[in-house]
Amino acid sequence: MGIIHGLVGVFWVGIHFNNEAFLLPSMAKAQKLADMPMLRMMPKISMVGAILGFLTLITGVIFFLIRFPLDPGGWLADPEARTVLVGLVMVLASLVIGMGILRPGAEAFGKKAGAMSPMDPLPDDMKAGLARIGMFLHISTALVVGALITMILAINGGI
Repeated sequence: MGIIHGLVGVFWVGIHFNNEAFLLPSMAKAQKLADMPMLRMMPKISMVGAILGFLTLITGVIFFLIRFPLDPGGWLADPEARTVLVGLVMVLASLVIGMGILRPGAEAFGKKAGAMSPMDPLPDDMKAGLARIGMFLHISTALVVGALITMILAINGGI
């Protein structure tokens, strides 16, 4: 279960890095839809991110319960378990942002983009919405990377 969790988690981190490296820079510079062809793919990217996030959460919880006995008091006393719990909080916060803000925003912008011509200028409200999505994507990425760091710390004995 740990290997599956690790693989799914790496892909989830990877989709965040992809968004940071390719999606966000094109969003920031876009003046028209043709400047940002990935906008039309935002709903699909968001769906993949949500699936990977939930798979990371589910496999992580299962792995945690296999690895540590069902004793919440013991979890807080054990540095490794405590560190994993900090990572779990970060994963949950990222999923709340993803499902509550990023996914609905991506779906709305994907629909708007689908109705636009590639050479149409992006309306100001759409640019403002993309900037908002970008800000929350930065926060989500920071949380996911923070969770990855806590998992690395946990493997090495915890904090």
